[in-house]
Amino acid sequence: MNDDIDFNTDLDITLVTQLSIDRVWLLEGLCSRWGGRVAAAIFVRSQEDLDVVSMLQELLVGMFPVRIVAVSHIEKSDDLPEKADETADSLSNYPINSMRNVAIEYSDTSHYLLLDVDMWPSLELRDKLLEALTTTCPECASRRSAVVVPAFAIRHKLDRYDKLRRLTLEQAKNHTHVMPDSFESLAECSRRTAFVSLTSRFPDFLCGIFGGEINHYGHSSTDVYKWWKQTSPRKLSCIESDRYEPYVVLPRSEFKHLRYDSAFTGYGGNKIELIIRLRLMGFSFYVIDRGFVFHHPHPLSKSKVVWWGHPEYREKRKKILQNLISGIQTKLQESNMLDHDPATPCCPQLIRGGHGLTAPHCFAYFQVRTPGTHLHRRKK
Repeated sequence: MNDDIDFNTDLDITLVTQLSIDRVWLLEGLCSRWGGRVAAAIFVRSQEDLDVVSMLQELLVGMFPVRIVAVSHIEKSDDLPEKADETADSLSNYPINSMRNVAIEYSDTSHYLLLDVDMWPSLELRDKLLEALTTTCPECASRRSAVVVPAFAIRHKLDRYDKLRRLTLEQAKNHTHVMPDSFESLAECSRRTAFVSLTSRFPDFLCGIFGGEINHYGHSSTDVYKWWKQTSPRKLSCIESDRYEPYVVLPRSEFKHLRYDSAFTGYGGNKIELIIRLRLMGFSFYVIDRGFVFHHPHPLSKSKVVWWGHPEYREKRKKILQNLISGIQTKLQESNMLDHDPATPCCPQLIRGGHGLTAPHCFAYFQVRTPGTHLHRRKK
């Protein structure tokens, strides 16, 4: 869509996101916190959905620099049914990665940050990212650089399926005004301050790494323990696992090589393939200082309910992911984009029975070990 734009003129970042109709209530807060350009793709499955998008455009376009596009499986809007199909098969086919690609195509700045609509940026994130690209980390603006944004969430209270499935929309909205929006408030919520007031805005919950209890490797390579102390962007020396799926700022000029794989639909594993591809293409990863995103609680999505309630769906997704990951290196080799000495290698892991020897190894999304080569994480 924006092939004629010179994306390298002025450094700026568009926040891009995708969402379904049941998440539109989160978009205004996302735009407000970001404070810059936003491109949002909204999936519609009915005439009712299309009407909601029209009302949302009238509300938000006058308030924020946001571009909203309605996306559907159906080519003509007049052919949309009055009401959406709520079958499990329909819900599991939400085209999440295709939606991401559409939203990115509607961005027209030098860089973009793709966030899910429930991942709200801290108030200082945009300024910190622009500062990094222009001043404190010029290498962050390279065509082969990705800037990682640490992700946090409420822990222990709302990080389990049995708790989330009982969460109502009203209860979720009540968290909007108590979510951390600054480095200082996140430190207080994470109990990293020496003194926590009895009048704290976080009286009954604790903040921690997003998905830390159920998907440790999803964000572990970011190493938030170092992040708390860093005062400038920090380059990652290695990546622990192919499960790593951080939110990253990427150069818009490279999008033709960085499209999300549209084979992924619905919930689960949809960002992992891109991060593996970035590493094999030779991208360097830099973790931004002080800025972060925070997960806004919400009722379980219908796609996630299908994920948890249908084992055969999860097994199907597992096979899709395995096949795609196994073919990444071959595809990059064929297109002359494979870096045989990547800037961000796998972290060295201790080899069991190797008398202290280590070998570079990323724990696979679905770990497969060759007999006799058992690898353990090296303690930090």
